Formats: sequence, C-alpha cells, structure tokens
Amino acid sequence: MTFLRVTSDVESDPQKIFASFWDMARLQAFWNPVSHVEVFYDDGDHQEASMSVQRNGQEENIRIIRFRVGSDIVFFNPVPPPMMRYHRGAWRIAPHPQGGCTVSAEREYELIRDMTDSDEEHAARVEAFDLGLASRLQSLLESLARATAGERTA
Repeated sequence: MTFLRVTSDVESDPQKIFASFWDMARLQAFWNPVSHVEVFYDDGDHQEASMSVQRNGQEENIRIIRFRVGSDIVFFNPVPPPMMRYHRGAWRIAPHPQGGCTVSAEREYELIRDMTDSDEEHAARVEAFDLGLASRLQSLLESLARATAGERTA
C-alpha cells in the first residue's frame, strides 16, 4: 500500500471549498482532466457517481463512492482505476482562524504489479506513479485556489 498526502493553503471559505469538491459539476468546471461526471445518488452525506478522467492521453471511467465526514470528504472506488488493485482517499479541509483554509488530498492505493517486473522495477514504477499523482493533485489544488480566489471570509 502507498499513502500520499498533498496539502495547499487556499484563500477561500472552507464551506465553499467543500462545496467545490462535493458538487461534481463544480469540480469538473475547475479541473479540466475531468471530462464527464454523472451523479447517481446524493443525499448530502453520501454520494455515488461516475466520472471520466483524462490521464496520460487516455480516458478512464471511474465509479466513486463518497461520504461527508465532518468537513472532510472520504471516498473509495469499488472498481479501482485500471492500474490499481485498490484506491481510496480523502479531501480534508481545515479552516484557518484568520480565514481561508488548508486543503489536503490524501490517497491510499496499491498498483497492480506487472509479473515481469523485478522488485526494483516495481519499486521504480510505484515511485514514478507516486510523483505523477502528487503532481496532478498539486495542480488540482492550484486550480481550485485560482477558481476560488477572492472568496475568503474572515
């Protein structure tokens, strides 16, 4: 299992940030690798959806189950992305006393091992994937910060 956390300070109201992540259409609006979303169920605390994501020039269709836990969104993929055996994560939103918030993207996953890989080759593939995922998550958080700039409340 690999665990990854990427964190960014955002100059916006934590409730608006939560709404930007919970509302799949808003997420799609500020993160262009998401090309399509369809929400099947949403009662405000539980959500089931599918989304199409562009990754490395290919489209992945992903089913996602999400839960509101306080000010956080936790999720898992019942059928993980094609290169993974397992995938779950969270969006953690912590308000700053002076306004704005810190957003953390957490991911826990296991890559499917190519049976022809040596231990070293597999470790290198995991490391490269981890760096790419961290970069994509950082880019997403930067897009969120730009999209919500000026929405800070004290």
